[in-house]
Amino acid sequence: MKTKSLLTAIMLSGAASAPAYAQDGAGGASLGLGAEAMLTGPGGAALVYDMGQLRIDGILSFVSANGTNIGLGGRALWVVHKGANSDFSLGGGLGFINSDPDGPADSTTDLHVDAIAQVRAFLTDNVAVSTSFGFGVAFNDGEEDNRFGFGAQFVSSAGLVYYFR
Repeated sequence: MKTKSLLTAIMLSGAASAPAYAQDGAGGASLGLGAEAMLTGPGGAALVYDMGQLRIDGILSFVSANGTNIGLGGRALWVVHKGANSDFSLGGGLGFINSDPDGPADSTTDLHVDAIAQVRAFLTDNVAVSTSFGFGVAFNDGEEDNRFGFGAQFVSSAGLVYYFR
């Protein structure tokens, strides 16, 4: 129930704010920093280049606990509908996660592919919250040679980005 209340509050505050320059193209292209996650892949620091109709996201993650995990992802999103302080985009993403455990175990690299829809709401001219949902597929090289794993599910993620103007 708290999640619905929080989502309602975010949406209402986004509707009450001024026009969002990042989504209506009034200020040209803009660069944003924040936190985002792919559906099945990396989640962490995000660098977003917003060109108005097209948006490119880069995501970097690093975890050092019982080994080292490094993730890198990229997404491209095309805006298909714009509201006063929001937009709806469709796109896809590709990500990699390399896991190198402590000890003698071999490292593994997972490939993540997402097909997503994203709703983005602007709380102010510079701050956007987003949620992404869609279909994610993860391929991994397994623990032994000549093994291949495949899994897919409908999932969602969220993000927060500050745009510099």
